[in-house]
Amino acid sequence: MAHRKFSNLAAETEIKKMILQLSKVEPKNASIPIIFNGKDSEIESFINRYHLTVTSRQRVIYFPDINGSVVTANIPKVDLQRIVDNLSIFDMLPSTKSIAGSIGIQPNKYITSNESRDISFILDKFMTNGLRDIVDKSDGVKSAECRYNT
Repeated sequence: MAHRKFSNLAAETEIKKMILQLSKVEPKNASIPIIFNGKDSEIESFINRYHLTVTSRQRVIYFPDINGSVVTANIPKVDLQRIVDNLSIFDMLPSTKSIAGSIGIQPNKYITSNESRDISFILDKFMTNGLRDIVDKSDGVKSAECRYNT
């Protein structure tokens, strides 16, 4: 039970991170560098659906012989916002991760280092509070079992 709650908290944190990052990006028509990964068949569909400008692609093999790629690309802020708005915890969990759930926003000229630090601070606080809540409300979970700086 505590593991599931932690997995959900980590997924929520990743979604919150992208929401906070996007809130810092101006102008609305900005082209944002992203990185994502997945099976090649899904990658192609994703690239075409969002008209991504691919800047690099590295082929990988996922176990057991599934062709995949790690892709860096640029995407308009409005399209990325639409993707992020539709993300669910299910998209972010390791066992059910979607292409959209694998997206990471790369460092860019729109988010300053001070804004990145502020985002990190907010996320650390969110995670710490979430972990405390899990420990306080879960039977059999002791504070010492949670190896996060609480």
